Amino acid sequence: MFRASYTFILYLCVFIPAFFFTNCVDQYSQKRHALNRFLIVGICSILAIGIPTIFAGFRGIDIGTDIKVYAVPEYKLSQLCTGLKDYLNTTKTNMGYAFIVWISANIMHSFNVLLIMTELLQVGPIFLTAYISRKHIPMWQVMFVFFFMHYVIGFNVMRQSISAAFLLLAYVLYNEKHYKTTIICIIIAQLFHSTAILGCLIVGTVIAVISIKNRCLKWTILCMFPLMTAIFLLFWDTWITIILNSGLLPADKFQIYLDVFSGKVQGPKSYMFEVEPTQYVEIALKVVYLFFPTLYTFKYRWWDRLHKELFLFTFVGVLINVMVLIVMHSAYGYRLAMYLEYFFILYIPYSCNNQMHWMKKKYDDTFKVSTSILWNILVLLSSFFLLYMLWGHQETLPFYFEIYFK
Repeated sequence: MFRASYTFILYLCVFIPAFFFTNCVDQYSQKRHALNRFLIVGICSILAIGIPTIFAGFRGIDIGTDIKVYAVPEYKLSQLCTGLKDYLNTTKTNMGYAFIVWISANIMHSFNVLLIMTELLQVGPIFLTAYISRKHIPMWQVMFVFFFMHYVIGFNVMRQSISAAFLLLAYVLYNEKHYKTTIICIIIAQLFHSTAILGCLIVGTVIAVISIKNRCLKWTILCMFPLMTAIFLLFWDTWITIILNSGLLPADKFQIYLDVFSGKVQGPKSYMFEVEPTQYVEIALKVVYLFFPTLYTFKYRWWDRLHKELFLFTFVGVLINVMVLIVMHSAYGYRLAMYLEYFFILYIPYSCNNQMHWMKKKYDDTFKVSTSILWNILVLLSSFFLLYMLWGHQETLPFYFEIYFK
């Protein structure tokens, strides 16, 4: 209990200053005539991103299983290669991640730099997402959900966390009609994890369904989606084989997953069928995150287009998680659902603020209105402490610092 409490306080010492500087950016960016506005916004942005990035960059080698699974092996491999071209021809990892590995190992000569760059590519896009969305949601609330839902997971699932962060940024840029930068973000996401294309296709499908003007057709498709998900999972090996043969996913990387899930081999990936009690709790909490922030919006139908999209993204993500658990008895559905569950970062604060707006009109009671956000903060804090601090989920406990020398 002492170890969990100590680590929790350590995280709070990182998160609270990050919230403070994020809020400063939000406040000063709105003061058009404030003296030194750009300087203050710039400094506060660097601190808001830099504090959690440096903290993660100097973590111990045991904080997150994927450090030993591919970060350390790739770092050592890049040191053995004669140059960048030789390393890119040798490695099997994605080009984007291979590039930052090579820079860290052969130019900066520091494994800490690799961890810092990896974290920067996670926190940076989320901060930009918060900044672009600040007219709808206070920036600190976006960062709050990210820190207490996804920050620690990023210590483990590093490459995919980068891809998920850039896809979320791409969605926000798309809504702002910045189509060129949207495409750039999607390309970056794909460069760090091959499954990003699947996340992009699912997000695009949801947007297309929401855009259908025929309400009868739209609701027919939405109601059929759980059934289609179940059919896909029941015959998943056939669909994945078709996708692999089409070249959308690299066959050499995904064939091992196909073999393990179909029971052909019992390899190192067989851990995907080891469902722990914490994973059941995690999925249950995601169901709470999905419905709890929007209880009043369901009751009074306080919906707009953005709210519907965000709800559907997160709903499909949770649905994939639950269906994979039931049909395949695997908790590994979160790897595909991760791209959609990153939308919780926008969905939870947007739902709360939307709810507060309408409750203020209906009740004009400050206390009743503020309880909406307070309850969500309490739920996120308690679930973070329970999952990651007390039970050590994602193997990121206890936290300790380490400097890696050449």
